[in-house]
Amino acid sequence: MTREPVELPRAGSFVTEVGLSQTGLFLTFCDNEPTPPEYVRLFLDTSWTLGATRFDLDADEPESGLLTLCRVLSRTVASAARSGAGLVVEFEDAGKLEIDGQAAADTTHDIWWLARP
Repeated sequence: MTREPVELPRAGSFVTEVGLSQTGLFLTFCDNEPTPPEYVRLFLDTSWTLGATRFDLDADEPESGLLTLCRVLSRTVASAARSGAGLVVEFEDAGKLEIDGQAAADTTHDIWWLARP
């Protein structure tokens, strides 16, 4: 399956949704600058850190990650940048989400990816 290239969430975008699908945890960002607004979904299939909380995909239950990610609901993105194979999303008032650049033990595809919802 080939994915359409999607840009990283821009500064000023905000989190509208946090969820759990068959492919794993995800966050949906909304950018209100264009008309109509643009949405992008970030899927996570690796371990990550939000503030001082570490989520280990190989050891933790997805539901615990979902609850942790709820802390960024409605939060505004200050910046988003690739970090090697990983990704760092900084929020204006909710810390930093650091997504590992390493695959988890059961990962058979991309460790994180962006798509249009």
